[in-house]
Amino acid sequence: MVRSRIVGLTLALLFTFTFTGCASMTVNSYTERGAQFDRYATYGWVLPDDRPTGDPRLDDNPFFFERLQSEVDGRLISRGYVRMKGGTPDLKVRAYVNLRQEVQAGGANPPPGYSERYTPQPYVQETGTLWIDVIDTRTDTIAWRGWAEGPIDGLIDNQAWLEQRIGEIVSRIMEKFPMPPHLSPHDP
Repeated sequence: MVRSRIVGLTLALLFTFTFTGCASMTVNSYTERGAQFDRYATYGWVLPDDRPTGDPRLDDNPFFFERLQSEVDGRLISRGYVRMKGGTPDLKVRAYVNLRQEVQAGGANPPPGYSERYTPQPYVQETGTLWIDVIDTRTDTIAWRGWAEGPIDGLIDNQAWLEQRIGEIVSRIMEKFPMPPHLSPHDP
């Protein structure tokens, strides 16, 4: 009886984490009314601020931010923008991350073969949000913001998976970035 209950709870947690890992990431964007993307051709990066991500494992990981910047650069350059490292570009780019732990109630349906007296068990899920801001340097206002939010359980502790997911997430966010009519995209 005790052993079957332990096996049942283990299965319940396994199903919960499996479905949580497959939960979709939410991607959104905002374009400022009046932003004139036909006037933008160059961009540069805002110096990183000391804004913490919410997790020291990521705050102390310089490879994460290098990879993030590289992925955003690739998407902007493929759309025809030119990165400037000096001078005043048309746009400034800023990216930042926030991580948090959220308590989830657990699955509503019992795993297969479990009794109808199944009680969902709460669990802690790591969730993250990545924002990419594109700022008009002339007006110093956000011309466009894209962001993605979703579960990141186990991601920070696996560098290869982290780098792969950064590429996927940035790609999904930047799909929503407006294509200015005067720029011709290059193949990535």
